[in-house]
Amino acid sequence: MSEKTRRLFAALPFEDASVSDSLTGIINELNIFRKDLKIVVKENYHITLKFLGDVKPETADKLIESFKKIDTGESPVPFELKGLGCFPDYSRPSVIWAGIICDIKPLLGIQKIIEYWSSTFGFEREKRRFTPHLTLARVKRDRMIEPVLKDFIRNNRETFITRSLFSECVLYESILHKSGPEYKKIASINF
Repeated sequence: MSEKTRRLFAALPFEDASVSDSLTGIINELNIFRKDLKIVVKENYHITLKFLGDVKPETADKLIESFKKIDTGESPVPFELKGLGCFPDYSRPSVIWAGIICDIKPLLGIQKIIEYWSSTFGFEREKRRFTPHLTLARVKRDRMIEPVLKDFIRNNRETFITRSLFSECVLYESILHKSGPEYKKIASINF
């Protein structure tokens, strides 16, 4: 019998209700195109710092205990949620996101600590540059988004959405369901 793994990742959550409230109009607009998009539910808003993937139970237990002891040395980090964009580009987007405007140094410091922490458990370090953003929707496989949606994203590149603070880092377990993932907070560190 195989062990049941736990799908884990570390992230900065958007727990301030003003963030999801401020995104209501944008999400309503994206919902017009839901046949082509998978919209992220507001309970799952976060910035991924490190995706660990499927982890064996004994390793997960050690990760959780170790995570609780991390000291980032940071204070809460103020940010603005501003502008819409997409990855990889406007010609064939796969992810639609809202931009994060803040002093990037504290976020890079936290991300670096999380990278080091995970590497002590044998996880490979991320090679891509850390680009903080809030994923709002993913384009469904083999779908092209309509030109009117691309125009909406372009026309909102500089739109101010809200201000808030990042004040904790969370270790989540991602539980996959047919309706979409459920993110369960299993450990957190405040700063």
